[in-house]
Amino acid sequence: MDIHQLRHIQVKPVLKEIEDLVGIKHTKEAEDLVLETICQESLKGHYIKQEAFEPFSDNRGGFSRVQIELRSAKWIMKYIKRKGFSELIDKFYNPKWSLQENLLWQDAFPIMLCRLYYYSKRGAIPKDLRGRAEYWKKYYNTKFGAGTVEKYIENNS
Repeated sequence: MDIHQLRHIQVKPVLKEIEDLVGIKHTKEAEDLVLETICQESLKGHYIKQEAFEPFSDNRGGFSRVQIELRSAKWIMKYIKRKGFSELIDKFYNPKWSLQENLLWQDAFPIMLCRLYYYSKRGAIPKDLRGRAEYWKKYYNTKFGAGTVEKYIENNS
């Protein structure tokens, strides 16, 4: 996966659209964090679904390059509605598809979910790679996830 293209063709435009629609600032730190999350969670684009799980099952396991679990995606969708950001769902979610299909078959929707998930957390997104790695581990991968700060840095260096 070409990280430069991913940044400029997908991540940056999605974050800019989020800012235009609901006013959540598009910052370099947010852009870096979402891009780095993709690199970490998908092993630089290698996976779009965790291999241990069936593609359309409700079993635990992440979907899309950002590896969002269904329960997390459902929580983010509720958060978006609760915050009055329904324009994001109108823009990025295809109602003809299931949640799993939206996560697997398009790229902008899970990028938007990833940004909103981080937006829901406290504290500013760190400016440096190590700080973002620690932020990712604390909020995205959590203490229950197998990921490490060191591996995040390795996958994003």
